[in-house]
Amino acid sequence: MSTEKRVFNKLFKTAKKAVELKVVDELEQALDLASDSYTHAFDGFQFMNDIESRIIDFRAEINREIKGFFNSGEVLKIDENVENLQRLFDELIEKTDELGIDPGVLFPRIESAMTILNQAGTIKTDFKGAYNRVVDESNIGLINFLD
Repeated sequence: MSTEKRVFNKLFKTAKKAVELKVVDELEQALDLASDSYTHAFDGFQFMNDIESRIIDFRAEINREIKGFFNSGEVLKIDENVENLQRLFDELIEKTDELGIDPGVLFPRIESAMTILNQAGTIKTDFKGAYNRVVDESNIGLINFLD
């Protein structure tokens, strides 16, 4: 074999080893990065399961509280109860006008009745708005990092 061929073969073998070593170094780095990602995803699985359990527990607790609030049924009867109050209040005013006396004399809680009659619609609207916000927020509104 000529000297030129021997030199070329030696250079080719040295270059081939350098390329092989570079691929091994890159493979090591890629494995380290992939391993870190894999470990985070593996740990993340348990982390997300724990978060999900906490959300389920929180929703159950909130649902129990809301159910307890609604169990009395009074808030659902606001229209019926206020209509009845209005009917009786109107009757009181009519009768006291006929008699020429102050309705407050017969019914000392007249101011409370008037406040409820004047504000019931607003309170009902405010309550429904607050309840709807709670329902909307119970969705929690997490940022979706995967989209």
